[in-house]
Amino acid sequence: MKIAIELNKQNIIKGYVYLVSEDYTAFSHLTVIDVEREEDIIPYKTKYENGELSYLDDYCAEYYAQQNAEAQRQELQNQLAELYAWFDEYDNQIKQYERDVRLGTIAPYYHIGEMLYTIEELDGMARAKAAEITSIRNQIKVLE
Repeated sequence: MKIAIELNKQNIIKGYVYLVSEDYTAFSHLTVIDVEREEDIIPYKTKYENGELSYLDDYCAEYYAQQNAEAQRQELQNQLAELYAWFDEYDNQIKQYERDVRLGTIAPYYHIGEMLYTIEELDGMARAKAAEITSIRNQIKVLE
């Protein structure tokens, strides 16, 4: 049976009409296809692409996978932003430490946020956080 289908931008079938004559001029803005059964077409749940029908569940799985990847990318970007903010504080403490060394007034502890750390502890944290940044950047590349 021939039907004319209306597609949205994602090639999902919005609606259809049966064609009873061979004159399709009134439906030239629609896509004319052959289907065996009326049940093959479910508006808003059927996709028509490259001459084939597929059901929205398959399309949704692909769409949700893309959305999930985007959410993961955003979460990783947020983690990077937090790490970069930590490094801003770390860099300020290193500047203060270097000034203290020049002035001969080295403090035993330096703070990031509300916590106090020795300069060695801060350097160790910086190494771990730098490795974490590299790992997150690699994860983002995989998602792209």
